Amino acid sequence: MGNRFKMKKTIIIFFLIIAVSCITNDSNQKSLKNSEALNKIFSKEEVSDLHKVLTFFDTQIMDSFKSESLNESYGMFNLRDLELKKEGLIFGDIPLLEQKKIISSLGESTFNEVWLLGKSFRENGEEVSILFINPDGKYANYLEELGVRNGFFKNYIKIVKETGDIPPILFYSITDNYKDFDISDENIRLVIAIHYLILNDNGHGSN
Repeated sequence: MGNRFKMKKTIIIFFLIIAVSCITNDSNQKSLKNSEALNKIFSKEEVSDLHKVLTFFDTQIMDSFKSESLNESYGMFNLRDLELKKEGLIFGDIPLLEQKKIISSLGESTFNEVWLLGKSFRENGEEVSILFINPDGKYANYLEELGVRNGFFKNYIKIVKETGDIPPILFYSITDNYKDFDISDENIRLVIAIHYLILNDNGHGSN
């Protein structure tokens, strides 16, 4: 009887250890530093640059809504964008000069693996530089890797590759699917950040 009890106790402890290990591993994967999807595609220097981009965007979102809670800030950000959508506008409370400063501080390799630089013209004829997702870069591969577990990213990068840009059909895709995202996951927030930074840089923001 005593041996059976010890055996049952040992089995229970064994499965508890496995469960805790799985939870810990899943939690670790939510960090860019430990993300398998990110680190098997990008170099350490590039991951560090991408973390800088995420930190910049997180800070801008929290400052915009005067909140110290990341989840609360992103929730309010999504509600704001839903309201702006009704007017055909997109969230743009990100200082463009500060954004350009952060992007220009990134390593050349990081920039080239995420973006392509293109040209456009304002209504007055002025030529301006705009950002595109590089469809053949590491970031596109990263989105496809995320798409293995989340169909949103698979569809997102498929459309980007087909059109060569973030087309209007994707402008509000983050907002429309927000309830399906785990905002504690830095991988997801990185995609949100790059999405809105591109739209902001290309003049689609509400400001």
